[in-house]
Amino acid sequence: MMKKTKGIGMLALIVAATWGTACGPDHPSAAQVLRGAIEGAPMTGPFVMTARGTLNQAAELQGSRPGASDQASFTETLGVTTSGAVVYEMDLDRIDGSREWVREIHEEDAKTLYLLEDSLIIRLVDHPELGGLERLQRRIPALLLREVAASPDSATRLAFDADTARIEWTSPEGTPLTLVVGPGSFLQRVEYSQDLPALGPTSVTWRFDDYRSTEAGTMPHRYSSHIGALRFLEMNVLDVSVDPSGIESLTATPEGFEGPIEVDGSESPSARAEMEELGPGLYRIRNLRNGFHPLIVEFDEFVAVVDAPTGYPLMLEIPPGDVAPGPRPDWLSRIMRNMVADHLSKPIQHVVLTHFHNDHAGGAPALAGPGVTVYTSPGDSTGVRRMLETFGSEGAVVRAVTQGERITDGTRTLDVIQIGPNPHTHEMLVAYLHEPETLFVSDLVPGATAADLMGEDLTPTQAFFRSWLGRTPFGSARLFTMHGTEPVDLEALTGG
Repeated sequence: MMKKTKGIGMLALIVAATWGTACGPDHPSAAQVLRGAIEGAPMTGPFVMTARGTLNQAAELQGSRPGASDQASFTETLGVTTSGAVVYEMDLDRIDGSREWVREIHEEDAKTLYLLEDSLIIRLVDHPELGGLERLQRRIPALLLREVAASPDSATRLAFDADTARIEWTSPEGTPLTLVVGPGSFLQRVEYSQDLPALGPTSVTWRFDDYRSTEAGTMPHRYSSHIGALRFLEMNVLDVSVDPSGIESLTATPEGFEGPIEVDGSESPSARAEMEELGPGLYRIRNLRNGFHPLIVEFDEFVAVVDAPTGYPLMLEIPPGDVAPGPRPDWLSRIMRNMVADHLSKPIQHVVLTHFHNDHAGGAPALAGPGVTVYTSPGDSTGVRRMLETFGSEGAVVRAVTQGERITDGTRTLDVIQIGPNPHTHEMLVAYLHEPETLFVSDLVPGATAADLMGEDLTPTQAFFRSWLGRTPFGSARLFTMHGTEPVDLEALTGG
């Protein structure tokens, strides 16, 4: 049973008693404010919280176009088990018509992933992303406040204004966070800045309100998150339970899943990256990060690359982790640049950005510069120029491809083709190499096999691709995608 909290809680009493006396001797310390907040919103132990709302894919540059509002239906479950593990489950109806379902179990020494797309279980050990346990727990105000109270030396400042108190705290990851508490709703906001691929330093704000008493303690029943000026997440809590059977069911293996496959994550996410030759002067870097295989085309005097990968910030955590953590947002494309230089000893002069999603375009600053042409869709060109300026990569020519552009040195030819609106993005580029005949479509049909594309139960993007391919002369090419491990012989689809 839930009921809306009517009282203002211990925190409110402490803060209200000292409003306007910020410089006086009775002004409370950060520790006092935190103790009051914890007493005002106690937690009783293991719990499961389920919430439903919307996630704006455009806010994290994963939507249809820059600046759009691409609201997708989103359900998430967050729980803490009796053993202290944190379980997180998300179910997203993506704007391209596909469904993304993932379950994560975070323990002190391992992270287990349940992936619906492959019905696969992966267990990561000694992995740099094991901090997800703490970063997810911070989504619950009482657990975040407990963590801050347990490290008082990191709470460096306490400031008051008319109706809020602001506590400055540096997380163990080294990110400065501001916790904003108020007299009527306990912890109101968490604010910080994050250096994001394609965006640069960006403000992130989490808001919590509508606190109610539950079996697990006092918890907010509305919460939201903003990335810059765009609302990223807007959620309403459906249920908070302490039922042991519900909590433990979150760790049970779903029917039909295989595994777990254990992966040693102690190496860098790019440690397995290798330059693979696909044909004369044609390469891809396999596993620049796990599941990312960008295309490399060698000409007589220069090189063209298709897409500029980065990691992927996990914006549902506080502060975000990354699936491929590194020293800067474009570091994976820096590794790609160095691998091209080591293997081919030629400069990268052409960079094709198939679409302006952060993990496919965010590495462009590492590749752009004087003498480099960056190809992008017209609707993405403003965002690409802004990104290059933000990261200090001036000098490159940004060319908006309305229909097609040709990269050639007289001996070999790479066509850059605009395919227009599609279920994945508003515009998208693909690359076609004349010899050996090769078509690269990035993640328009991620990881698809010939059997997938020949079936009747096609996803919206697969159906779009089949229709588009039937209107082109590319039916005898080999198809490569960013995320697919093996090429697809298109003759099997088109008959040659």
